[in-house]
This record gives sequence, structure tokens and C-alpha cells, in this order.
Amino acid sequence: MSESPDFRKWAARVAGQAGKERNASEAHRLMSIAEYWTRLADIEDWQRDSQSGENTTAH
Repeated sequence: MSESPDFRKWAARVAGQAGKERNASEAHRLMSIAEYWTRLADIEDWQRDSQSGENTTAH
């Protein structure tokens, strides 16, 4: 099975780029991408936690 993407790492990288961006609209676009990837990471965490919870209650 392949490793899942590291959305938080990607979000941090893009947020860093946004901080260096001179163009305000491009900085905003990059921050929106970073926020989206952070939400994806949160969803993955929630799904993983809920699956592990199902596995422990099934025993």
C-alpha cells in the first residue's frame, strides 16, 4: 500500500511561500490552498481515528 500524502507538510510549505509572496492576491490564493490541505489532513485524521475506534470496539 502506498504512503498517504502529507497534507500538513504541503500546507506548511505553501504557507511559507505565501509569506514571501509580494502579490497580495497570489498570497491569498496560496493561503487558501494551505487551508484546504490542512482541512484534508484533519479529515484523514478523523477517518483514521474513527476506524481505529471501530477496530477496538469490534473485539
